[in-house]
Amino acid sequence: PMFCSFDQNGDGVLDLPEFIAMMHKMQVALSKERMVELFFSLDSDCSGGIDDAEFVRRLFPSAYAQIYGIGHETRGTTGE
Repeated sequence: PMFCSFDQNGDGVLDLPEFIAMMHKMQVALSKERMVELFFSLDSDCSGGIDDAEFVRRLFPSAYAQIYGIGHETRGTTGE
């Protein structure tokens, strides 16, 4: 899976350096400041890392419930 390939230390979450490395590898044309802002917007539980559920929920919201079997009311949502 894409998420796991960027989780360099295998702890199940993307920390900020892993996230920035992923963005560069995917050739996303954002400034480092914007990448940091995006990271913190994806980190819905403010843990300092993005787990696979947060990643999928924000980037693929229509697939989130199918993959995780969870409704939109969980994991610190922002009213999507």
